[in-house]
Amino acid sequence: MSLFVQKFGGSSLASLENIKSIAQKIKKAKQSGHDIVVVASAMGGETDKLVAMGQQLSAGLPSLREMDVLLSTGEQCAVALLAIALNAAECPAVTLLGSQIKICTDSNHGKAHISDIETDKIWHALHSNKVVVIPGFQGVSDNGDITTLGRGGSDTTAVAIAAVLQADECQIYTDVDGVYTADPRVVPRAELLSEVGLSDMLELSSLGAKVLQIRAVELASKKNVPMRVLSSFGGDTQGTLVCAHSNVNSKKAITGVVTSISEACVTLCGMPNDTQSLAKILHLLSSVNVEVDMLVQNVTRDNMLDISFIVQQENVGLVNSIILPKVAEYGIQALHINEQVAKLSVVGIGLRSNAAVLAKVSAVLGDLKVHAHLTSASEVKVSVIIDENSIEECIKALHSVFELDCVEI
Repeated sequence: MSLFVQKFGGSSLASLENIKSIAQKIKKAKQSGHDIVVVASAMGGETDKLVAMGQQLSAGLPSLREMDVLLSTGEQCAVALLAIALNAAECPAVTLLGSQIKICTDSNHGKAHISDIETDKIWHALHSNKVVVIPGFQGVSDNGDITTLGRGGSDTTAVAIAAVLQADECQIYTDVDGVYTADPRVVPRAELLSEVGLSDMLELSSLGAKVLQIRAVELASKKNVPMRVLSSFGGDTQGTLVCAHSNVNSKKAITGVVTSISEACVTLCGMPNDTQSLAKILHLLSSVNVEVDMLVQNVTRDNMLDISFIVQQENVGLVNSIILPKVAEYGIQALHINEQVAKLSVVGIGLRSNAAVLAKVSAVLGDLKVHAHLTSASEVKVSVIIDENSIEECIKALHSVFELDCVEI
């Protein structure tokens, strides 16, 4: 008998008919002799509705504590409905909320981190032959406040529970069949991977792949939790196993090509070329928790300093508001922000020993006459910032050049 933690996302639970279908899928796994713990997200679209209501009542600035109380109700509703559906299908189930088991977190409302999970009630329910249904995305702080883990946090909840229970697998059910070499909606010849290493998955998630939340992959890597990505709506497919070591695709330099269109390129022109200019800017941004990526410095002919870096588009307003008042003080001659860009990345452990990868990427961009605003490379990835309107032709070309196209479509 195996113990599986199964996570179902909002699209899987978007309607009562979907919930009934998911209940049958869980029942089938239970009847196969497995112990099952289910982690559920809010029904599709529910969290967005709750956020909108909170913002309307607060001129866009709601209390983070009260928003956590509000948003947690979405998952509570979903697990109750799923447990009702399971019991109606003669599959005994019980809900255990984050405050009941309990899922202990810090007090960072909206972006809390799990510190501990008490398992006695979970084991008691499992030993009573029940399916345990737990809301994702939420926990409780030391002072008893409800907290939430941030968007996609149900994946993290599932991995954390799988870790403390030492589950055989953490199965993430979503609206895709598994992990592909590229987004199959953009690249029809993308190949479904039967396995992918945790290190590659970590890079894919951090660079824009939406299949798994990056914090969940980080936790799975740290706790050595095997994950499997499966379709909520498909048949009994094997999906993609995400594990510590994978030999699948090991002969290829690249595991996948991934894009993100949520980036903005910030350029500060004509700053004094001294040892403190960059430090001042980074300190300023860190003071408001703005993360900086792909930073490049360039000394101009007149010995001035240009600095370019990437931020998330959601932080553009914050970057403007904090840097503009400092333009004169820091000697910044111009501030440019380009939101019409995208990050295109190739990922794979083969990059560690394949110096030709960056050359291939550059050659593809050159052939397509696409300018790379910024480029960065590491042992497991090459990323370029290009104009957003060029992203589709570039990802298709790179996917083909690195021989990732599926033979049959």
